[in-house]
Amino acid sequence: LTPQAGVLAGFFGTDLRNVRDTRLLNVAARVLSTRMTKTIREDRQLVYSIDASSEPAVVYPGFGLFAAVAPTDPEKAPKLATALEEMYAEFSKDGPTPEELTVAKKQTANLLDEVLKTPNFWLGRLSTLDYRGLTIDDVLDAQAQYQRFTAEEVQDAFNRYNKPEARFRFVITPK
Repeated sequence: LTPQAGVLAGFFGTDLRNVRDTRLLNVAARVLSTRMTKTIREDRQLVYSIDASSEPAVVYPGFGLFAAVAPTDPEKAPKLATALEEMYAEFSKDGPTPEELTVAKKQTANLLDEVLKTPNFWLGRLSTLDYRGLTIDDVLDAQAQYQRFTAEEVQDAFNRYNKPEARFRFVITPK
């Protein structure tokens, strides 16, 4: 067996019913994923693969998650957890660059362009709109809303949730 550790670092995020913050945190996750690949994977070689993700709370309000999780060598686990927290702190302070925001918007536009064409997407969305407290306009406005977001709005949303009392950090290593 290969010894392996796991690191999960992040904070409690938004609820699904807060469509705007859900989307703003999605943009933040896209930007941070790109940064993590460059810095944590390529430059520091702490992981093979890593992404940030934002999962809004659906069933239990207040328990949305914004986090990054990755397996790593047990000796690298503390460094990885610290690196993630440093990236969050930097993003909290400076937000996304104009270039990063442009790339994230293009990635999101491409994803939505593909997803909105599929029957399974519409089946899933339409079948749960009322149950989840959403409207058809929330879905139809997605592409335009993502394109209107500014770097400051993304940074502000990130900072609304990235607070000391909402953060968590798990470093799991073998004996």
